[in-house]
Amino acid sequence: MKCERQKEVIDNLTDFLIGKAHAYDDTDFRKEAVGLVGEMEVVKRTIELGLPLWDEDRMVVLSMIEEQGK
Repeated sequence: MKCERQKEVIDNLTDFLIGKAHAYDDTDFRKEAVGLVGEMEVVKRTIELGLPLWDEDRMVVLSMIEEQGK
């Protein structure tokens, strides 16, 4: 139970940080979210939240596409 609650709190905090990053046009919030859950998860959540991608997000997506092509 405790692990599930912690995951829920981290998920909510991550979404909050991603939202604040976009609301304030400040990548420091994004960096904190990445520290919590990692780059790929932040990019995934950004897309799921319907928010525009940062340049850093695009780089992650492009590197994933390049990896798939190998």
